[in-house]
Amino acid sequence: MIERQLDAQFHESLKSFEKAGCIYQGGKMKVEVLKYPVENDWTEVLRRCLVTVGKKSDKVPDIEWRKKLLRCRHSPIRYLQFSFCLKDIPYWLHVELVRHHVGVQFYVRSQRDDRAVNEVPRSQKPQGAFVDLIMDLNADSLMTISNKRLCGCATKEMQELMLMIRNEVLKTNPEFEEFLVPMCRHMNYGCPEFTSCKGQALFFSEVKLGKKESNNED
Repeated sequence: MIERQLDAQFHESLKSFEKAGCIYQGGKMKVEVLKYPVENDWTEVLRRCLVTVGKKSDKVPDIEWRKKLLRCRHSPIRYLQFSFCLKDIPYWLHVELVRHHVGVQFYVRSQRDDRAVNEVPRSQKPQGAFVDLIMDLNADSLMTISNKRLCGCATKEMQELMLMIRNEVLKTNPEFEEFLVPMCRHMNYGCPEFTSCKGQALFFSEVKLGKKESNNED
């Protein structure tokens, strides 16, 4: 029963987030895509697949082939690179994000008093102080992080941030749609957590943020 309910809510939840901003204590997180895979990158991925069996090709693989490769998560997908600029992220939330370290690199704005104009000294800044950062990662890492951070056991704010990232990715790379999902969906609804969220992830629910604004609106 829960599987059918989650499927029915799946696309509705995505529509809710597509044009919605994420409001957090008067601040608004923003996601800007700096780099994403283009057709030539997929050609290079195919080249790397074929060299292992002594073949060659310069063609651009179609979307169904791309999905098959993403589904099996073979190593050539690590050639595909994404970069995101994340702005106005609560400090405590960025700490959750930077725990990921395989196939991903973070560049976080410093809070050092000797390198920034700080109205509040670094030692006195609250956990909710905002920071900006750039996140570079490959496709394999993006899918893994999404599986973890779209889970209902992740903090609500982290789920919101990952949904924002997901929606930006799908604007340019729709082949990733079925893979940027909570772990339970990736595992065909088999939850690996010690304590299940029982399908309460924001990913599966309509989200009501009140005033819906553009993700990157100033």
